[in-house]
Amino acid sequence: MKRETRHDVRGPLAGLLAVALLATLALADSAAAPASGAAVKVVTLKLGNRGTGTWSTAGDTEKGSETLSYRWSGTVKIKVPTAQLRPGAVLNAGGTGTLTGSWTGDYRGTKFQAPFQGPYHCTYKASNVAVHIAAFLRNGPSRKTLALWLNRGVGFFPGSGDGAEANCSNDVGKDGPPHFEPSWLFRDAVTDHFRLTSNTAVLVLPRTLLSSGQAVTSRFPNEVGQSGGGESLRAQVTWHNVGRLTAKKS
Repeated sequence: MKRETRHDVRGPLAGLLAVALLATLALADSAAAPASGAAVKVVTLKLGNRGTGTWSTAGDTEKGSETLSYRWSGTVKIKVPTAQLRPGAVLNAGGTGTLTGSWTGDYRGTKFQAPFQGPYHCTYKASNVAVHIAAFLRNGPSRKTLALWLNRGVGFFPGSGDGAEANCSNDVGKDGPPHFEPSWLFRDAVTDHFRLTSNTAVLVLPRTLLSSGQAVTSRFPNEVGQSGGGESLRAQVTWHNVGRLTAKKS
């Protein structure tokens, strides 16, 4: 099934982008290591996210829909050189964390052409699936923000297996939700702040997070739109996925 909401990058370009991303993360990991003897403060952040994503398509080859309700929480610990905590300083520090995710979903519809012509139906569920991640703190797009990068080389949560269930009437959707994928941290867009998202998420948060004990909130994911339909001769696809992200320094 073609995912019109993704505008997927295919072929050699996708491979080059993936290699570039891995190289960037490797360099970032090295750069984020505190210099020997530098004063370091361990910053602990508590994270939580929940939302419901809906997707539907109606066209000549398929009519279908998906709904996925999800939530995840986690803790990251980052070793930040104290000099980087000063106002105006460049923030570039790394650490590790764990995330625990749960979700339920329903995917159903009919394909009008081969392969798998005919109706399909899947249900998805998982409870408290835990994964280990890498985390990085960097400057945000403005002086008043920071960017918290989360990364897991193989994707975040499994779509099926390892605590995640995918029960399907045929092979359509058997590997897990085809939209708002758990491995993509419940998103459906191929880029996040101009970077591939299958194994990396960039959370932009107020910089006051580092200096206060107050929780901050933002929208993540924030995906709403539609494409095709009308006179375009393309299937009409609609999607809505707005999550509520909370973060607090502990």
